[in-house]
Amino acid sequence: LQPYTLAWNVAAVEALIAEVGLPPRDIYVTEWNLSPSMTTGSGAPSDTNVGASAVAVKLYDLLAHPNIRRTFYFTPIEGYAPRRIFNGDLGLLTINGHRKAAYNLFDMISRLGDRRLATTVTGDNTEEHRSYALATRDGSGRVAILVWNYWENGRTVDLTVEGLQARVGDQDLTVTRYLID
Repeated sequence: LQPYTLAWNVAAVEALIAEVGLPPRDIYVTEWNLSPSMTTGSGAPSDTNVGASAVAVKLYDLLAHPNIRRTFYFTPIEGYAPRRIFNGDLGLLTINGHRKAAYNLFDMISRLGDRRLATTVTGDNTEEHRSYALATRDGSGRVAILVWNYWENGRTVDLTVEGLQARVGDQDLTVTRYLID
């Protein structure tokens, strides 16, 4: 599988801004999704973990562009064919409020810290960040790691985290795992 071909052509936008003589501006990517189609049918990537993993790849790639200040996913709730649940529509929620996999991805992203940490991921399918990880730390020192697998095959991930103390004062290190599967 290849990540969806939604290209972040930031260089073209920056060139247009410079062409009219303006200084660099914040760039907002609005109303994007993995596909323009809202009628692909049940089991479409927009309904599944495959789509959520593709969204993770695209959001990770956004981090390479500091001028992109905000991104807005289209749309929060399904609405094109409201009588059918899990119909391949582009929402994060079904019409009856069920959280789709991409919704859960955004929930996990909201739990990340505000400082990005270095990550190195090796192995099969890591090209173009298809199977990769994002590590962060927040102001309290809490580390969060988001791992995704945009691949048709399941995989085992061996995760090594360096530089963490197992105990701070009288507080043991705590690990919490969330899984979208």
